[in-house]
Amino acid sequence: MDAALIDALPRTDLGFAGLFLACALIGAGIGVAVAPVTRSLRRVTYIFSMACLYAFLIVTQAGWALLPMAQDGGWATGLIALLLALVGVYGAFLWRLSAARGHHIDGRPGWGWLVFVPVANLYLSFAPGRDAARGWRGGDVLLLIAAVAIAFAAEMFAAAI
Repeated sequence: MDAALIDALPRTDLGFAGLFLACALIGAGIGVAVAPVTRSLRRVTYIFSMACLYAFLIVTQAGWALLPMAQDGGWATGLIALLLALVGVYGAFLWRLSAARGHHIDGRPGWGWLVFVPVANLYLSFAPGRDAARGWRGGDVLLLIAAVAIAFAAEMFAAAI
């Protein structure tokens, strides 16, 4: 069964990207159905949360390096199912964060789907929220520095594997 499942996996980067996008969209759809968004997420907190989610995705993708060992051990099916499920979890959290950010921008969580449109997601990152007049808060600079550090560490981890 492991060999048949591995043979069914896409062979190209574009194929894997399509598979991951499909899993993320399914996860987001489940996230929409299970947990409606009622809270807001400020700009800086959104960027920090997205950096943490990016690091989660990098670690999840590193799991594919275990596939040859899993195939030898007979647990490749379980590994593939786990990794694709984690991409779905990523999609659910990705939508949830973006919907919370949209809720902060204009009170509508429907903006959550914008995260799946390349470049359009920048609107969620930079649009002023309903409390934009309050300006920066004390920990905002630290959160931005932490977001950059997390993204950098994730990239270094990805380069090392």
